[in-house]
Amino acid sequence: MPILTFPKDIADAKRLSVEVQKGRLKRIRQGIYTDAAWEEIPQLLHSRWYEVVQYLFPTAIASHVTAVKLKPEHNTVHITAEVGKQRKISISDALVIDVHPGNVTELTELFVPQLKRSAPARFLMENLQLSHQDVALPKALGQRWVEQELLKRLERYGEADLNALRDAAKTHSLLLGMEKECHQLDGLIGALLSTQPAEVLLSPVAISTARQVGAICPFMRATFPTI
Repeated sequence: MPILTFPKDIADAKRLSVEVQKGRLKRIRQGIYTDAAWEEIPQLLHSRWYEVVQYLFPTAIASHVTAVKLKPEHNTVHITAEVGKQRKISISDALVIDVHPGNVTELTELFVPQLKRSAPARFLMENLQLSHQDVALPKALGQRWVEQELLKRLERYGEADLNALRDAAKTHSLLLGMEKECHQLDGLIGALLSTQPAEVLLSPVAISTARQVGAICPFMRATFPTI
């Protein structure tokens, strides 16, 4: 099976360069080597992209759409790293790493030994991010997707899960610089649980769910009054 190889130090880099000269390895980019055939490299990069990210940005996390899909979309992965400004790094012609500046410690979880990703409360906020024209950014899946994800979690785990997500978002949003997205997520969760207006919802299924919960809640309060 083809592998990706990265130098551990200067001496190892020289050794790998010799292997390239002998035709045993190919250099995809500075510091990134493989024994794969040229035609295998695109698939290799798509399947082992996280190894490349970990080598180039050891403390980075997979974020936004990549924290959800865990694979390249349109040959691109999105990561958050401790960098000063956003930049894109092309690895061969098969993979682009879109690097976003930001916090890499709050609301993260391990998904492979080499890399962490945004935890659910964080990637829900990340995927609500908009451009100045209120259009979902390429790195974000948008509000409709967030609503669908919340519905799935509501059905699978119940209201307590959504409340836990909301609490986690509120606790960490200031450090993440996502107060706006946290407020929006709070509104979506509140609408689905019928504690806030449903007008903020976009998905017909989400609106229907909010109305059903709203119809049930008055009955539940009347049947089981607060003591």
